[in-house]
Amino acid sequence: MRNAITGGLLALACAAALVGCTQTEIKSLSNVPVSGVVEDGGKASIELKKAATAKLHGMVRENGVPLAGARVSFLEGAEDNQGNVGLEGRIADMMGGMGGQGRGGRTGKDGSYELADLPAGLHRLRVTTRERVMPATVSVTLRLGENVFDVDLDATSLRGTVKDQTGSPVAGASVSIVPAKPKDTASSEQGRMLEEVMGGMDFAGMQGGGRSQVKTDAEGNYELRGVQAGQSLQVRATAKGYSPANSAIIEVPQSGTQMGVDITLGAAGRVKVEVADAPQFAQVRAVNVTEDGAAVDGVAPVSQLMRRGKATLDGLSPGRWKVTVNMTNGTPRDPRFVDVTAGDTVTLNF
Repeated sequence: MRNAITGGLLALACAAALVGCTQTEIKSLSNVPVSGVVEDGGKASIELKKAATAKLHGMVRENGVPLAGARVSFLEGAEDNQGNVGLEGRIADMMGGMGGQGRGGRTGKDGSYELADLPAGLHRLRVTTRERVMPATVSVTLRLGENVFDVDLDATSLRGTVKDQTGSPVAGASVSIVPAKPKDTASSEQGRMLEEVMGGMDFAGMQGGGRSQVKTDAEGNYELRGVQAGQSLQVRATAKGYSPANSAIIEVPQSGTQMGVDITLGAAGRVKVEVADAPQFAQVRAVNVTEDGAAVDGVAPVSQLMRRGKATLDGLSPGRWKVTVNMTNGTPRDPRFVDVTAGDTVTLNF
């Protein structure tokens, strides 16, 4: 009897089992196409060679100074999806930095880095560090074997002050960069909901490569270092007891410091929502609406995942809000309308 062996990893593993390979030897086989015939009682020899790869090393500097402890992530492919700028993009970046989409490491004390077993071609490197609020992405072309590529970053920054409506400084406000999104920019329903629920999470800090926000000092002042030059951006400020607010759209010049990016926060109220039979991962969502029920332009919806049937929506600007509960079990709930007053808390029971 003759046993035909054809295919990739699965067929190769079966062939290895037929010829008496151990489990460890089977696991070490690569996913390469193979073919052959093994007679009963016979033996077969299969020789596998590791494909040639690229190795990359170099220096990371900021304004000519070596940057120690920076995370350098390899992102395969030349395309950088500029449309994926919201929470979905941040999750993708985080997974890439953790090794889910790419390979990476940290720079040494002298700013040097080294990456191995990379594919040849046009790819990208993403550099993040605790001192910079935005990742820097650069293109790199690799050939098989040794490659040297240095990354020189600019120390572009933004400065401004966060105040309340009376002109008093707001200390301890969280300040971050958000991409300026045109009104007609489309996004997926899943991405929109994720952005509303978890858009304030520090994903850069979670992956250990950078930070996405800073805090204002006692005078309400802030500085955002490591801003990506040449992109349309907005500065977003949030603080307890205030409605979140964005600056006007700005574009920072390279290697410069833009001053006077100030933000005014308005006083806010909050809504506590309770649902007696809410399933796990139910979501409560509030939309600022006019008297006729139309969404107010320029005011972002606020969402929160419920915990044990309860959720609190903070930072709601004064006005009328439409509150809905999205049940994961598909049970519909009629929306409720509530008038929010600055400094007050309203409780809704569904």
